[in-house]
Amino acid sequence: IAQKAAQIGSWDWDITSSTVHWTDGVYDIYGRDKDTYPPTFESFQECTFPEDREHVIEVITRSLENNTDYEIEHRIQRPDGKLVWVYGKGGVTRNKKGEPIRMVGMVQDITERKNAELQMKLLSHTVEHNPFIILITDPSGSIEYVNKAFTEITGYTAEEVLGENPRILQSGK
Repeated sequence: IAQKAAQIGSWDWDITSSTVHWTDGVYDIYGRDKDTYPPTFESFQECTFPEDREHVIEVITRSLENNTDYEIEHRIQRPDGKLVWVYGKGGVTRNKKGEPIRMVGMVQDITERKNAELQMKLLSHTVEHNPFIILITDPSGSIEYVNKAFTEITGYTAEEVLGENPRILQSGK
């Protein structure tokens, strides 16, 4: 229940036997049916969005070769075509000879966060490059932000006005 609420799933890859176990959370995130979709490393690769696949494989390979944990954000593609952003983390277990025998990890759906980041970037770009003056103050009236148009039109630099009251713009005329 906790994994479902947090949109998290975990997985366990027995490298020596090439068997993989996915929790229900992984199936939910990947939009796959646990009764018909086999959890294998190959099926994981198949779910990974084609443009991200090479990088994801490189990160996992490096983790296996260097005996290090990994963290990655990438996209997966569900059967219905929907793209889902995921955060993945995994670690390696080795035998006495130093050979990788097992890798375990988790995957979390971070689509909402990635969409919010994209919206924030878009908004930030729009505000910064707006041809009109945009000035933001805190509740007490101290300037917290000015856009590029503000500095170009008023001649003040952002450093000169941050923390000041907008009254500094009064010309006295």
